[in-house]
Amino acid sequence: EEATTEQLTIVPSTQEGATLTPEDAEAMIVSIFGTKDESTGNDYSYSHVNTMTVNGVEYHVFMWGWIVDGHLSKLTDLFVATDGSAIHEGIFVGDGATVYTDTNYLNQ
Repeated sequence: EEATTEQLTIVPSTQEGATLTPEDAEAMIVSIFGTKDESTGNDYSYSHVNTMTVNGVEYHVFMWGWIVDGHLSKLTDLFVATDGSAIHEGIFVGDGATVYTDTNYLNQ
């Protein structure tokens, strides 16, 4: 009998139902926005602040800021869907949040 070899399939983290870690989500953000603003030279900072469900979608929430004159200045909040399908801007306030789903930075 001939032995058969099964090919291993690596499933990307964007598979439906996959759960990204906060570290995976931050890596996605860095791959889209980078670590520095090219026009100003300011370094970006991404801080994981929460994991929460908004309108039925689970997100890792990050505060996106940059270093200006030695201090951190907030730009916006980024919401990374834990299934890897989207990165949106929004507003995170305590236990509440608004996610602006009209722009998905993964589709830019």
